[in-house]
Amino acid sequence: MENLKISVAVSVLNEEKNIVTLLNSLTNQKIQPAEIIFSDGGSTDNTKKIIKTFAIENNNCPEIKVIDRKGKCRGAGRNTAIENCNFEYVAFIDCGHKADKEWIQGFHDKLLEQDKKVDVIYGLVQPEKNNFFSKILSSFILGNKNHSGCMEKSVASFLITKKIWSQIGKFDESNDGSYIVEDLSFLKKIEINNLRTFNSRSSKTYWLMVNNYTQLFNKYSEYSEGAINAGYFKVWHLGLIRNYSIYSFTLLLSLFYNNFFLFLLIILIIIRSLLYVNKNDWFKDSNISYKLKYLFGFTLLITIIDLSAFKGIIKWILKKIT
Repeated sequence: MENLKISVAVSVLNEEKNIVTLLNSLTNQKIQPAEIIFSDGGSTDNTKKIIKTFAIENNNCPEIKVIDRKGKCRGAGRNTAIENCNFEYVAFIDCGHKADKEWIQGFHDKLLEQDKKVDVIYGLVQPEKNNFFSKILSSFILGNKNHSGCMEKSVASFLITKKIWSQIGKFDESNDGSYIVEDLSFLKKIEINNLRTFNSRSSKTYWLMVNNYTQLFNKYSEYSEGAINAGYFKVWHLGLIRNYSIYSFTLLLSLFYNNFFLFLLIILIIIRSLLYVNKNDWFKDSNISYKLKYLFGFTLLITIIDLSAFKGIIKWILKKIT
């Protein structure tokens, strides 16, 4: 069997808490990557030191390099990483993830299966669901449509050729280092260019998500502002404003006309939450008391995400007028 060389590209910035987990998963693959290229955006913690020490102590592993980059945003990180890869096939993964042992092998086998006539291969991203908080957060991330428990198109688990990456315009970069949903923009570029895309269900990464409400609020307020900058206001924020306009109007009706409208408001909120959690097997298999607990917890979580989105709108407006 032909042994194809696959590089791994990773953007990092202050990831000392997660980097060892990622390194261990990448160096324990059934088929080893040809090299692992980290692009660092100026980490002020021990990220770079940990990577370099790991490379020295594990010299039987694939070559591991850390490249310093100018831009701090993740788009610049991804671009710098792939620019410094020596091989045509490049697999992307994010810090805060760990790769399944068959992650590289899945890409490798799919390339051979398609006689290397491939531009992009999507792996899977599975949110880690090891406690109450991670379960309800994964429910939001996976969305309110039927799903398999994994994200099926993500730049945190995919392979692309260097030629195609360059040809479709690379990852978007922000001038000030802010998040501009470069991942969604790049996926859109892949879609509109009608590339030869395939899926490898054995190429799975596990997403170690934020683990408390404070981290959640801060992260999603950053996402919110970045999404507006990237032109996603209609996709995310317009629906959010519509929902809360309906909630506010219903609340006013309950205050001035009939308490029935308060009951209606509660039902609307519960239905919204149920549309998400009911798509998950762990919710369907729970008893009634746990279902109520998950439903209440998810309602709190999505409210915090909504508030963080409004914060992102306010931050965006303030930057525009100052």
